[in-house]
Amino acid sequence: MTIKPAVRRRRPRAKQLTLAKGLAFGLVFSAVDIPRAWAVDDQAGLILEEIIVSARKRDETLLDVPVSVAAFSAIALEKQGIADINDVIGRTPGLYFSSSVASPVKDYIFLVIRGVGANSGGEPSAATFVDGVYSPSLGIDIGFLDLERVEVLRGPQGTLFGRNTQAGALNIVTRRPDEERRAKVAFEIDEFETYRAQGMVSGPVIDDSLFMSAVLDVASSQGYATNEAVGAGAADALGQGKSFDTEANDYRSGAARTALRYLPSERVEIYAAADYSLKRGNDVAPGFRRGCDCYDTQSEFQLDYRFENAGAVFSVDMEFDAFTLTSITGARLLRTRAPFDFDGTSEFVGNIYDLRTKQTMLSEELRLTSSGSGPLQWIGGLYLFDELHEQDRDFSFPDLDSVFAGMNVDAQVVENKRTGAAVFGQFSYQLSDTLELALGGRYSYEEVDNEADVDYQIPLIGFNVDFEDASSADFDQFTPMASLSYRPSDDLMLYLTYAHGFKAGGYQKNTATLESNIPFDSETSRNYEAGIKMRLANGRINVDASVYRIDLRDQQLQTIVEVGAGNVPVSAIDNAGKGFTQGFELSSSLLATSRLRIDANVGYVEAEYDEYFNDEGLDRSGDPFPYVPDWTARLGVEYRLPVADSGRDLLIYADYRYVGGYETGTATGIDPLFDIDAYDRLDLRLSLESDRWDFTVFAENLLDSYDVTHVWNAFFFADNALNYDQVLPPRRLGARLTYTF
Repeated sequence: MTIKPAVRRRRPRAKQLTLAKGLAFGLVFSAVDIPRAWAVDDQAGLILEEIIVSARKRDETLLDVPVSVAAFSAIALEKQGIADINDVIGRTPGLYFSSSVASPVKDYIFLVIRGVGANSGGEPSAATFVDGVYSPSLGIDIGFLDLERVEVLRGPQGTLFGRNTQAGALNIVTRRPDEERRAKVAFEIDEFETYRAQGMVSGPVIDDSLFMSAVLDVASSQGYATNEAVGAGAADALGQGKSFDTEANDYRSGAARTALRYLPSERVEIYAAADYSLKRGNDVAPGFRRGCDCYDTQSEFQLDYRFENAGAVFSVDMEFDAFTLTSITGARLLRTRAPFDFDGTSEFVGNIYDLRTKQTMLSEELRLTSSGSGPLQWIGGLYLFDELHEQDRDFSFPDLDSVFAGMNVDAQVVENKRTGAAVFGQFSYQLSDTLELALGGRYSYEEVDNEADVDYQIPLIGFNVDFEDASSADFDQFTPMASLSYRPSDDLMLYLTYAHGFKAGGYQKNTATLESNIPFDSETSRNYEAGIKMRLANGRINVDASVYRIDLRDQQLQTIVEVGAGNVPVSAIDNAGKGFTQGFELSSSLLATSRLRIDANVGYVEAEYDEYFNDEGLDRSGDPFPYVPDWTARLGVEYRLPVADSGRDLLIYADYRYVGGYETGTATGIDPLFDIDAYDRLDLRLSLESDRWDFTVFAENLLDSYDVTHVWNAFFFADNALNYDQVLPPRRLGARLTYTF
């Protein structure tokens, strides 16, 4: 069957334009009462909101913390339409994400901060925490509803946050129920036939002692991508003599979270929460044919993926005269299945790739935190965890144009059980009224037990592998940190920070032969940072700037290696000798008037290998890291306009984001580098707000740009002929209605 040429930049469905017109008319009628003359603002007493963060495991304002932090309050999340972690990328300088040559699906997506964690493949370098509990995935899949804040901590956070945080950490803090009775429902619809309903309720069960909250989030969508090959085949089978499209990224999802907070006395707080989410649908794997500039796939078949995420936390805080004792017990379960047509076309028949993963995580943290306001503040604790990562991968490639035709993997089952312990401590001492010194350290120990069961054949070259193997390795490291902060006034702080980063070694996820089932080394870093935080114009301007240099050793990189006499290419994690990243970040907020707020930031990252010979002997010294845009920038403008004598406001919010160009790929013969062009996106939201009702119309990617984020190469084909773009969504128009009880 011949592949149809894709229509350039085709909009998904004509009926969506009708909905778009309806939303536009709705906006016009909503704004009828806007006065032509604007009243003069009373600027007295204007001040930017103060966001409380827990970057040092105690509540502090952003200006008090000698750490580079980007924080989003609950109000900011709602106003900017930040629904999940994907919406934070591009809004935070130096933050991006990395995929993998092993698979185009989300199991291999990791956060990258300041260039650290690019193409890591094994464990993430920027970890996610939900209510203080480490999560082996990109956080929580329930939408960002009823959160207190989201923090992006840049730079090593190993002393206090622990494992896999040498790039930084994403810290998600849910809103704990209290004596305030709150309830909210929200409904959202967009032109991709997406329907979403959310609800939350919170309040006391027993006055002054027991509180409860619950959140529910359900959604379905037909998506923006279509599969013309499946659609045409269905039409032919029905004998209709016409072609039609099949949705290629439709989904159905449901998520829930519930929490209890108990205060048996003034000095004891007990908190328990559990969440569950399930998402099923199609994930546009392997992607859109590179260069088509379209949203059409040509896979001969489509199979649903499944992503299941469940977790729980139980924490106890007990206050004593001199300190607070905190216990945080966490558990999480992840299960995914992601089958897809490996070649992504209908030219080749029957090539199926199926990846199944399961992760379980148990952890316990005991922490002592000093109380009071004296010159010495300290924190110390113990952390224990037990994690199991199971990956079951099989594929059948009967139809290839290379010597690997007929390849059949009956089993590639890898289990990595990782257990670990750490002790940590940090103290800060007020040397004078203006000068504070902080010192800390963490000793981490991890042991990895590996079991592999591999069975596959490549008949054309007579290559047969069948083995079972079990082995183990352990890794440990001490990571110190030191910072010096100078606070000459309440509105100015300067700081210097030095810290070591550490990510433990491990075993391959995609073991191919007995000889290659060996561990890779730990990755370490040394980090130098200087920063300044300022509050100007009586609190109406905030400025946060930092410069940094990070030296990496034994960087863990996903690459392609050739194994066995047949030189079979397989994905593997390698250690690069030396590398570095350096750059700066600048963020600022301006409350110009009581109606106008402007937020802007810019970040620059230079990331290169100093010493790195890949498996093919190629010297890559001086090459940039993949998945690291050199520039990221954002401009957000918010304007609030009272609607005359109605008690309502019209909120206009525009958000512009720029991401510079970069490369993806491993620079090997069968996985070359691909250039990714710089892109920018413009979002617009208009909200009519009252005390209880909020009605919003929005346009995401208003300019309808076609933005490629990375390329996946089907590397068993000759001459790297089949490679696929992963892209961001096209323009999305929609509406959201929120009612607060």
